[in-house]
Amino acid sequence: MVYEVFCRYAETETTYPGGCSEPLLLEIIPDFITSETYIINEEKSIIAGVDSGTTVSLLRECLDQGKYATIQNAEGILSESTILSTGDEVVINDISGTVARYTIVVKGDIDCNGETDLTDMLIVLTMLSAEAYPQDIYFYAADMNSDGYVNSIDYALIHAKCLGMDVE
Repeated sequence: MVYEVFCRYAETETTYPGGCSEPLLLEIIPDFITSETYIINEEKSIIAGVDSGTTVSLLRECLDQGKYATIQNAEGILSESTILSTGDEVVINDISGTVARYTIVVKGDIDCNGETDLTDMLIVLTMLSAEAYPQDIYFYAADMNSDGYVNSIDYALIHAKCLGMDVE
C-alpha cells in the first residue's frame, strides 16, 4: 500500500517534511504474509506447501508481500537462486526491527536438508508408528498432499519422490 502524506503547519502555507516541495510518499511495511500459492499458517508462523526445488526468487514471486521479505537461514540471507529447505525463514523488517517471521516448510523435506530422500522416508515411517506427533514444521513437511494428516499416502508420495518420480 502507498499512502500520500500531506503536512500543513499553521494556517499560513503548505510545507512538507524535510523542506520538500512535493508530498512525501511513504510505503507502509506489512506485518504479515499472504499468498494464493502457499499455505500460510499465521498461528504457527509457517509457510507450507512449498514444492521441493523452489528457489528464493520463485517463493518471493508467489508471496503477495514478497518485495518486503528477506529470505534467510541460520547462515544468513539467501541468494535469489538458492533452493529452499524446510527451516529457512521469511523475515519482514521495518525501521524498528523485525515485524514478521515465518518458517518455510518444503514438502517432503522433513530433515531440513533441501531434498526428499531416504531419511525423510524413514522419519515418516517413525511418525506413522507413533501414537501422536506434534503439528510442527516436520509434520507439515511430511504432509505431502496437504490434507492435514500424515498417513500412508504421504509415505507413498515421499517413496515415489525418492525413486525419482514427479509427484508435485
